[in-house]
Amino acid sequence: RAEDALRQRAEALQEADRRKDEFLAMLAHELRNPLAPIANAVALLELVGSQEPQSEWARDVIGRQARQMSRLVDDLMEISRINRGKIRLQQTEVDMATIVARAAEVMQSMVQIHGHRLSTAVDGPSLWVRGDPIRLEQVLTNLLTNACKYTGGGGTIWLSAGRVDQRVFVSVRDTGVGISADLLPH
Repeated sequence: RAEDALRQRAEALQEADRRKDEFLAMLAHELRNPLAPIANAVALLELVGSQEPQSEWARDVIGRQARQMSRLVDDLMEISRINRGKIRLQQTEVDMATIVARAAEVMQSMVQIHGHRLSTAVDGPSLWVRGDPIRLEQVLTNLLTNACKYTGGGGTIWLSAGRVDQRVFVSVRDTGVGISADLLPH
């Protein structure tokens, strides 16, 4: 009986896993639908052009974030690869100074909403690495989002990048409460 119950439980888990995969694939397909009109609207705004720096900035941010969302949706569409931990990185030569600037740009409105001050510092004119620019920007944006969430109003967040020997480093610090010592191992 125990073996039969164990087998039935394993089959039920496999079925639940299959349904989850189907749901995520359907979700990815549905998320793709609104991305096409967003990309088209950005392309139209590029054609029309604008003399206002704020409009150009907003268009560029929307376009970049729409491309990033499209890439994330593509990852969802390849659910079997995600389940195996094989997300495809599109590595190229990337200047981390550009990634830092883009992440800071994306976060400006959230920083302002929370009444924070975001300070960026890049040590050197260029910090070239081989990496996936979208994933690197995503990592920095996630770190900055957490810093905004867990830093009290009027706090300061520092984003810096530099080189030590032959390695490039990126650092995010804030005046928030931090993670308690007992939770750090987890």
